[in-house]
Amino acid sequence: MASIQRIALFILFDALETDLSSYIRSIPDDSLVLTEDETTKSRLILSQNSAKTFDAESTFDLVHALDLGQKFSITLRHKEYFSESFINYIKNISGKLGRIIGVRNSVMHGRPLTVDEYVIGFAFASDLLNKPNFWPNLARTYAEYSKDPERLANRSISVLENPPDFGALNNLPIPDYEDTGFLRRPELESELKKKILGRYPVITVLGDGGNGKTALTLHTLWNLIDSDDHNFDLILWYSAKTATLTERGIKDISSSYTDSLRIIEDASSFGREGKDSFESLLLLLEENKVLLVIDNLETITGPYIERLVQDVPGDSKVLLTSRVPISGDLPISVPQFSESESLKYLRILSKSDSIKTLNDKTDAELTKYCRRLGFKPLLIKWLALAVKSGASPERIVSDPKDALRFCLENVLDRLQGQAIKVAQCLVSVSESIAASVVEEISGLSAVEVESGLLELSRFALVEFSDLPNSERTFRLRPSVRSYIVRISNPAKDEMEIYQRRFQKIQSRFEIRRANQDFNRYEIRNYVVRTKGEAVAEAKLRDLHRSLQRGLTEEVEKGIEELKISAPGYFEVYRFEGYAAYVWSDLPRSIEAYEAALEYGPKQPQLHFFLGGMLLRAGYAADAALQFAEALTLDPDAAPVLREAARAEMRECRFDIAKSYLTRADALSGPTFKETALIIDLWVQFYQRKIDFFVGNEALSLAEDECGNFVSYLESEGTRAFDDTIVDHVLKVLPCLKALISDRRIDAVNARRLQEWINNEIYHENPHSFEDGRFFGGLKLRGRQENFGFLEVRDGREFFIARQNVTPDVWGWLLQGGAVEFSVRNKPDGRTEAYDVEKFER
Repeated sequence: MASIQRIALFILFDALETDLSSYIRSIPDDSLVLTEDETTKSRLILSQNSAKTFDAESTFDLVHALDLGQKFSITLRHKEYFSESFINYIKNISGKLGRIIGVRNSVMHGRPLTVDEYVIGFAFASDLLNKPNFWPNLARTYAEYSKDPERLANRSISVLENPPDFGALNNLPIPDYEDTGFLRRPELESELKKKILGRYPVITVLGDGGNGKTALTLHTLWNLIDSDDHNFDLILWYSAKTATLTERGIKDISSSYTDSLRIIEDASSFGREGKDSFESLLLLLEENKVLLVIDNLETITGPYIERLVQDVPGDSKVLLTSRVPISGDLPISVPQFSESESLKYLRILSKSDSIKTLNDKTDAELTKYCRRLGFKPLLIKWLALAVKSGASPERIVSDPKDALRFCLENVLDRLQGQAIKVAQCLVSVSESIAASVVEEISGLSAVEVESGLLELSRFALVEFSDLPNSERTFRLRPSVRSYIVRISNPAKDEMEIYQRRFQKIQSRFEIRRANQDFNRYEIRNYVVRTKGEAVAEAKLRDLHRSLQRGLTEEVEKGIEELKISAPGYFEVYRFEGYAAYVWSDLPRSIEAYEAALEYGPKQPQLHFFLGGMLLRAGYAADAALQFAEALTLDPDAAPVLREAARAEMRECRFDIAKSYLTRADALSGPTFKETALIIDLWVQFYQRKIDFFVGNEALSLAEDECGNFVSYLESEGTRAFDDTIVDHVLKVLPCLKALISDRRIDAVNARRLQEWINNEIYHENPHSFEDGRFFGGLKLRGRQENFGFLEVRDGREFFIARQNVTPDVWGWLLQGGAVEFSVRNKPDGRTEAYDVEKFER
């Protein structure tokens, strides 16, 4: 049945064309001239008129067959026969004709109308009715329609219900949005048209029930036919819809699912007969360019459609609308309306049906209703129908169970076990979460979570967001969440378990976020920016322990699982690079670090760790480049400056090494470890530089550098020395011997350095050096309020009581400061530190 709005427009356009024809008939016979194109077009149309009531040789009869725009054009070309005011008026409205002619053609040919076309049509008619003296027939017809709309409507319905054939042979239905028009969705229409006209043989318009899949598909197909912008010989439409949503709820329009064989039998009747219906359909598709459209695929049973889409014959195509995906198709997803589209649509519905309750509402109130209905076109229309019948909008949106069931039950019924469990996890959490979080709270493996999320995505049940840190998070779409909570009734105890697990993750994340002031250049420290990364970080710590215990297979498995659940977390690849180096797999280590840098391009520690690995592997030049990159991102990072200096020393670029070391020395903290590291690097700097000069026969330069070295050692003293530093000092001895024995130079500085080593570097004390003094710092683990353990660089630990040191020294130790101390035996045989002093360089 054509809508009242379409009938009204039909009557108004018909009356307008009658007025225009009357104006043209007032032109003298011998003065009326048509163009060649107008004549040719009109005669073609009249030749197709089966009633033969028009004379193709009569100029006035030819005018009758022309469209609205051509009649306006003829009127303007013969302006001398009309009043100046009428011609000026025609010129003023001629700018609107381009848009109004398309509306007129859709109305008169029975094609679907958009919301905008209704607005344009009625606005144009209103303008014309303001000039009743120019359009007498239009004014009279409008007055008659206003007085008795049914009489004129009944006269027009037969014309509208049997529109003339045009374009490709088709059986497309007039859509059920006739009463309000179709709200255009240009981007989706363009995408669907492109895919229909593309090379792929199977296209699926995918989305929830109520999102407007059928309306979008029909509108796009009618536009294709109208524009003749296709090469199909036949367009066949079959709907498998089994229910519709009315103001009273869900109404069954079919008793059961549709058997695919029935569709095959119906479609095959258009072609020549084969040995069975399926073969007949294949022959039809092979011998003709057919677009076979099947609406509501999810309600179809039987194997035939699946067999068909696996291999569509010839140049034919299959277009499906469905709530569930099908393998081997080219999908286009149709989402719900946006907030602005929803508001516009509900306003149009309420105005077209004069629904005062809704018309009186503010935009904010209507938007709230639309949001409660998930911005779904069908549910918004259902709201309007229900309110029109007397229901309260607040009551409808407060518990839209019928609407949710209509939109989603055929979809959720098809989910498999893993997808169901993942969906339940997503329901239990109020925010968008990463796959790693789903894995943690569900107890599923990374592979199972990935499979479940993939199925939910294929069914268009989840939304995802890509965070700046390359992490993807997921959440159920609002309507899906509402359906599961309101209708599926998930087990309450299971939901509580998921919620408790998620709360633990939240707590862990808050702790990590509150403790972001850590040394990022420590191999076991990980950057955590999201809850998903907090879950992955905990697993990385466990894997680090497994790596230390030599559990290679366990570590490999854990890395692969983290790549699935946290694929964008750079720390996963950084740990893989470290593990691969431990396993002596240098190529894999480099590849993993490079992957980490792709996901964490602004993380200087990644360049630091990659540079350290390259340096230990003997690639000092490449390592130096990585350290330089790290310093670009973090110029004052003492650990990077120290390692950069080490790399430059290896490359014998001593001036650069010295500049790095000088900055590192100024920036390093007071801890005994950092103090020892800096002293050790200065010792290596002088030793390597002397060795370089001696090896290159630059003996005088080597002699000068011996002076610099001994001056440094005299100023620094041996208080912070350990065995490693001593070993590095002693490496200079062969060079000293060479300098002292060479008669070409006076090796004064070399002798001074030799003498200092002879006097200062020897071991007599079982604990440390000659005076029995140690150098170390307070160990974090095992530290209590009133005691702790001082740790020296070789790993030995000595008990220290708070009462044995001054408050100033105890505070210094708590801040990580280094100290000098002596060791004595207690009566019970254990050792303890005493005579503890701050070590300040």
